[in-house]
Amino acid sequence: MKDSDSNRLICLNEYPVAADAYIDKSVLNDNGIPCEVVGVLSSLYSPIPYPAGGARLMVFDRDAERAAQLLNLSTDR
Repeated sequence: MKDSDSNRLICLNEYPVAADAYIDKSVLNDNGIPCEVVGVLSSLYSPIPYPAGGARLMVFDRDAERAAQLLNLSTDR
């Protein structure tokens, strides 16, 4: 992997409810993995699902495998 590839942001997971994305963001941050939630269209704790994929949890490519393990996500994307 080139150095520039490891600094590329990728979408680790999509969430219909932004609160779930922020919970996972907290787990990753607590484990030293920087990440951001993008695509939030409404209030943070809205119980109404967001259209078209909703909130996305973005991580650096270099951290994706460890982040997926911490969140018990499939790495077959």
